[in-house]
Amino acid sequence: MYSWLVRYLLRRVIAQGRAGNIDPTIARYADDAHFRFPGRSSWAADYHEKAPIAAWLRRFVAVGLQLEPQEILVRGGPWNTTVSVHFTDCWANAAGEVIYTNEGVLFGKMAWGKLTAVTVFEDTQKVADFDDYLEAHELDAR
Repeated sequence: MYSWLVRYLLRRVIAQGRAGNIDPTIARYADDAHFRFPGRSSWAADYHEKAPIAAWLRRFVAVGLQLEPQEILVRGGPWNTTVSVHFTDCWANAAGEVIYTNEGVLFGKMAWGKLTAVTVFEDTQKVADFDDYLEAHELDAR
């Protein structure tokens, strides 16, 4: 029952983020959460506080990236929960042409409903290429 509830919650906050409301996602992070997004792109991150994580997430939404969970795995009890989200993400320009697509896995730890650690793994070269596109078209929302 608990794993079903966590999957439901994650799907719900991800859907709210896709609709432009990132606040429910930010609320799921512990104040001292550790967030990592490996790579050398402008999206690369290694944060240990909620405020920079929130800024990263707000940029994700402002740019217009759309994350779609494919599968969510949950293990453990409320005091020590492991989550894994296999996802695809994409971005389309104003004409509706899909410019960026990627696939990855978000690996996280939760305690009592709060994300305490999250690492996002995806093709970092595609992320860097997307950075180049945004810069060339002056579309970045940093």
